[in-house]
Formats: sequence, C-alpha cells, structure tokens
Amino acid sequence: FVIGPDGTFHEKGTVNSVGFNIHASSTARINPGLTMMVETNLKILLPYGHWGKLETRSSMALKGLQVQGGVIDWDYRGEIKVMIHNFMEFPYIVMTQNYHLTYKVAQLILHPLPSPEIHHGSIESYDKMYLNDTKRGDKGFGHTGRQVIEKAKSNPSVGSGKLYIDPESLV
Repeated sequence: FVIGPDGTFHEKGTVNSVGFNIHASSTARINPGLTMMVETNLKILLPYGHWGKLETRSSMALKGLQVQGGVIDWDYRGEIKVMIHNFMEFPYIVMTQNYHLTYKVAQLILHPLPSPEIHHGSIESYDKMYLNDTKRGDKGFGHTGRQVIEKAKSNPSVGSGKLYIDPESLV
C-alpha cells in the first residue's frame, strides 16, 4: 500500500478483521439524499491476482450512510476515492485527522481475481448446452426467502391471488 501526503492508512482493526480501514483525507459535507466523493489521498498497489472492494463499515450503516460502487481493479493506480450516500434527513460531516480524528470512511476487502472459462457462441446454442431447467428457473429478487400463500381469487384485496410473505417480517 502506498499512502499520499495527507492520507492515513491503518492495516486492520484486529488480526482477524477482513477489511483494511480507509480514512478520509479532507473534511466533507454529505447532504441528505446525495452521494459525495470523499478523498483519501491513498494510492494502492493490490497484490497480483487480486481486486479490491470498498465496503460500508457497520458503524456508518447505523448512521444511515452507505458506500456506493467501490470496485478497484488490480491495475488501477489512481487515488482511492470513496462514494458515500447519505440516507439520513440531515447533513453528515466527515471529519479528518486535522480535527484530531482519523475518520474511517470505508473498509477495503481484497478478493482473488476469478478466472472463469468463457464460452463464445449464440444464445440459442448456449441455451441448449448450459441453461437446462432447474427448480428455481428464472425466479429471482428474494424468491428463495418468500413463502407463497394462495388466496381465493374472489378477494379483491389480494390482486393476482398470491400473497407473498417475507419470513423475516414474522420474527
């Protein structure tokens, strides 16, 4: 890892932590409902064969802040900037070490580069070779966590006749 003139970089919170702490290098105001690019003055050389992902720290998520995007390719050599979205109803101020705080704005998690085998061809030939029927099929967007309860179609409040219940909402 290479640190810029104002950047601060701490390895990890603990030996067994997954993420490396990333700190802001300048104060930033993130207004409600907006996403802001926060500077770090940090340039990194990722280990060969790896890519990085900037993720939201749990302490920030509790405050209504979320890191957006964040994929860092192995060959990227510019400054790491963190895009943070403010979901709160009031502005959030990111402080820096200039105020005797070293504000951690994200965590960097390293991943090995995947090296999948790529097959070229038409969709029709791919369909026949690889897209055989499965129990799940084309169902997505939380399908595996829902229970489908059939209701009588005569009930106008039900709409299509199916009521989807999220099991976690029953806890």
